[in-house]
Amino acid sequence: MGKNIFLLPALIISVVVLALHLLALEYFLYWTYGWFDLLIHALAGAMIGFISVWVLSRSKSIFSVKPFKFFLIIFITTSLISISWEIFEFIFGLTFTSLNYVQDTILDIVMTVLGGMTVFLYLVFISKFFLKEKPNVE
Repeated sequence: MGKNIFLLPALIISVVVLALHLLALEYFLYWTYGWFDLLIHALAGAMIGFISVWVLSRSKSIFSVKPFKFFLIIFITTSLISISWEIFEFIFGLTFTSLNYVQDTILDIVMTVLGGMTVFLYLVFISKFFLKEKPNVE
């Protein structure tokens, strides 16, 4: 299995996130639908998760990594990037909800991390059902 197998989903999700973000700005979807921002954060978390796994696969055999290490890598990476993004938004005045800012920020971070954890669950699923060594029947 090629190491770029984890990069392709990240690129596809990146294009989807960009397209949805541009549509949201054009048609005021962030302000019309409160859940739309959460969708974008979850997709971004999945993108970060796939990129994290891809970077890890470039440095070592992906199949020798224990599941808990995958979990930690994806969890920590998505958390740090999400928190950094929220700080960036705050510093540059890109936050649009002043009344519930803290609640909105926490929910954004949680959704990003959940998007990353979806990638972890996907990896667990494919490793259990598709990557098992076939028993020697001879």
